[in-house]
Amino acid sequence: MTDDSTLDTVDGQARYASEPLPLARRSHRLAARVIDGFIIGIPVTLIERSNWGSLAAADAPIVDIVLFTLTLLAIGMIYEVALVAVKGQTLGKMLMGITVLRADNGILPGWRRSFKRCALPYLLLLILFLGFLCYLSPLWGRNRQGWHDRFAGTYVLTTGSAPPYTSTRSTPAQGSR
Repeated sequence: MTDDSTLDTVDGQARYASEPLPLARRSHRLAARVIDGFIIGIPVTLIERSNWGSLAAADAPIVDIVLFTLTLLAIGMIYEVALVAVKGQTLGKMLMGITVLRADNGILPGWRRSFKRCALPYLLLLILFLGFLCYLSPLWGRNRQGWHDRFAGTYVLTTGSAPPYTSTRSTPAQGSR
């Protein structure tokens, strides 16, 4: 995609200029999320076990559990925001051949959109425990956009190594971001 690409709908298909949008498959998005969860979760858990002992113990102080959870969320947010802002991909997305791009022009999302995209599920997780639904929302979302994609104005597209899927639905209105 070039900087001057524009989002359009032609014959009911989401497109950048004249190219169909190669929307990432739902299974690839889910697999990338699981891979990223392991990339963040395993090292943080190993550090937690060496520093605080096991939080699974019945007598684990609530402060330790909260500290571990906040550490996991902070490291996860830094990991995702930084990689998506700079490369458009986390390590899981790289392995699955998918990338995050702006919905309005097809370029990398940048820091603000990457932060918005990552913050929504985390806030829903902390406030309402709905963060997991946010990550699952591409399963039923229009153009395979999750709530966090719509909030940040992004799409997750195939980068070439995964088979593309072209939407047959129209894209959201430009003004709805």
